[in-house]
Amino acid sequence: MFFGIIIINLTANKKLSNLLEHPILSYLGKISYGLYMYHAISIVFCIKVFNYYGILHQHFLLLAVVILITILLASLSYHLMENKFIRMKTRLSKILSGDNVKNSIDNGGLFGHKRKN
Repeated sequence: MFFGIIIINLTANKKLSNLLEHPILSYLGKISYGLYMYHAISIVFCIKVFNYYGILHQHFLLLAVVILITILLASLSYHLMENKFIRMKTRLSKILSGDNVKNSIDNGGLFGHKRKN
């Protein structure tokens, strides 16, 4: 029910839907798999480092550093590894999905015909 209310608000309120299209949120969406994969590693690493230096009690600093390291790792992962596989999927996939449909249309059409402007 909670998500239903959110969806109704997003469809009815243009300002909220524009907020979700913000470039920062869009970028976080692109790297979301890396955020999911690396957040636990970042948490454990930061706790160990903060504990070693005796500053484990500084929770807000710990949270900020964990978030920054997680975003950094996810960004590196996306640009150095994931992006290559996404491009490879575009070339090798017989079924188009997501951005591949738009890119295919822009680069010659779904059936090999250029789109007329």
